[in-house]
Amino acid sequence: MNTVMKSPPFTRKQFIHREFRRKVKRIEKIAICRGSVEYLLFPL
Repeated sequence: MNTVMKSPPFTRKQFIHREFRRKVKRIEKIAICRGSVEYLLFPL
């Protein structure tokens, strides 16, 4: 990149994707703890 970007290090889309992955991981962890597959099958 030869131009200085005024935007943050990562774009809003990447940030949303990261938050989404974090939620998915948390739900998967809860699902594994409860031994239930339903949480994994339910979409967010």
